[in-house]
Amino acid sequence: MRKVFLDCGSHNGSSVEHFKQSFEDASEYEIYCFEANPRLASYYTELQEEGVHFENCAVWIEDGEMTFYDKVKLHDIPESSTVVQSKMDYQKRTQINCAPFVERVVPSIDFGKWLKENFSKDDYIVLKMDIECAEYVVLEKMLSDGSLEYINELYGELHNIKCGKDQRDAMLEDKFIIDGLANLGLEMFYWDANPGYLKQNGNS
Repeated sequence: MRKVFLDCGSHNGSSVEHFKQSFEDASEYEIYCFEANPRLASYYTELQEEGVHFENCAVWIEDGEMTFYDKVKLHDIPESSTVVQSKMDYQKRTQINCAPFVERVVPSIDFGKWLKENFSKDDYIVLKMDIECAEYVVLEKMLSDGSLEYINELYGELHNIKCGKDQRDAMLEDKFIIDGLANLGLEMFYWDANPGYLKQNGNS
């Protein structure tokens, strides 16, 4: 049995450090990070030297390329970037002095397919997913293709109305995902790599 930590939407690698601090057996895990923003790739040089696998691509439902909306904030630090245009539009509509988005074309990966091709149900897999509204499409595909059956622990964020839907539609979409996870015996827990704690996921 392999132990695996999959970090989807890994940003600057802070979740790797959080994982190592939060899991007593972290040293026994293979670690794979996925981050779409090419401007964050440099953060992984040292982590790769430590054995962390890094893919500079968007977690998605198809292999190929897609448009990535890179939000540039103070000091040119990437934040809240996304492949979902409705989230970008929502932030522009609701935030005062919203930082500009730059469109980039980035590689994408069919995450469920990749998961099934590289691991087995006998492995112990911890998945963290914080992919800025793309989680709905990806998790729905993983429910249908059976790849979520490979997951033992799930952490992340459902971005809800931040994805540009009205509250009723957002709650229905959350319920669909949460019910689908429950049918597999899974529950998504919120992951916050900054203060260093985990808590049960609620509406965001």
